[in-house]
Amino acid sequence: MNDRCGDRAAAMELQILPDQLVFHESVGTVQTVKPDGDRRLSITAAFTGEGQSWSRIILLNLAADGQKLTIVNDGASETRKRC
Repeated sequence: MNDRCGDRAAAMELQILPDQLVFHESVGTVQTVKPDGDRRLSITAAFTGEGQSWSRIILLNLAADGQKLTIVNDGASETRKRC
């Protein structure tokens, strides 16, 4: 995992806001949030980035210690650490 906390140029940077998911090169406007277990959410969002727009359902799974977040996006998963 990338250790560059707070660096907006870091590819693993993600800001979770009440109505947006702000990734390094895209922004998702949250449309729905559904609980999917104790520490797991299913989020439908409309994304824009690099001149394109798309909708996606992503899963966010928070580790029990609250320090890691696994994101499942279009079948691929990656784990990010809390900064």
